[in-house]
Amino acid sequence: MDVYLEGDSKVYDIEMQTTGKSNLPKRSRYYQGMIDLNLIEKGADYSELKETFIIFVCLHDPFKHNECVYTFENRCKEVQGLQLGDESTKIFLNASGNKKNLPEELKNFLDFLSGEEPRGRLATEIARKVELAVQHEEWRTEYMTLLQRDREKFAEGMEQGKILSIQRLLKKEMDNDFILSLGYTQEEIDEAEKQLMTTV
Repeated sequence: MDVYLEGDSKVYDIEMQTTGKSNLPKRSRYYQGMIDLNLIEKGADYSELKETFIIFVCLHDPFKHNECVYTFENRCKEVQGLQLGDESTKIFLNASGNKKNLPEELKNFLDFLSGEEPRGRLATEIARKVELAVQHEEWRTEYMTLLQRDREKFAEGMEQGKILSIQRLLKKEMDNDFILSLGYTQEEIDEAEKQLMTTV
């Protein structure tokens, strides 16, 4: 279900999480970094960064507090009520939480994710779209192609992130042995140096 929506001033990244075993807080941080890198060109002003919402839709409670909605924003620990104002929000929806005070549409959506019959406009529309997707073989093929592409992009992003980190260390004139001691391989260091040379 992974969805990426970008408007004039806001970006929404929606991720479906069906198991309870992933490190979602660190993943949300990774996704935030990737979104920001995609949004801003090298040398551009930080004011060009859009307001971002990373939303994990979970079948299991990621924080074990029985809430259906967990919303995180960056705040000052020392000054109550002082927000950082970086316009980045992480939201975790939990289909297994206490739905007592939820808006009806959200409750129906989370119930649908938990296996109940669709009720309400949103859940009914999603159920209809899912049924259409299942009926069309080419959609299934396209989905698998996109999934494979996303996995490859994720791996490429991780590798490029390592390369960028090594390049920062090289620019600070850190020696080869020190960089190796941080867990990077000689092959990664060589690639970082090669890319640095081509950009000079």
